[in-house]
Amino acid sequence: IGEANGEWMANYVKENDLASNAEVGLMIMTMDTVSSCVPRAEGEYDKFTELVPEFDTARIFKADYDGTTDKGNTAATAVITAHPEIKTWLVTGANEEGCIGAARALESAGLDA
Repeated sequence: IGEANGEWMANYVKENDLASNAEVGLMIMTMDTVSSCVPRAEGEYDKFTELVPEFDTARIFKADYDGTTDKGNTAATAVITAHPEIKTWLVTGANEEGCIGAARALESAGLDA
């Protein structure tokens, strides 16, 4: 579960030559309190790192939220604020609400979403 997202993201990174760019980070929106979502996030991470081993895992971040847009925004904002060195964010998540929240957080930070 989640491997398809990780594979898609890995292909995107390869096709756009982003793996070695120190200003690119991957944010995985996680819902650790929802048991069915835990293996999804793990699958995204595992497949991505398998297919793009040259991507520094120090640039992969998890933002845990409760499945809502508001909490997705809050979680993503915390990660974005803590890592100003990242200028380009790739975001994957368990549901649309979390990714929409992350997009709003990126917009609020003045970054493209």
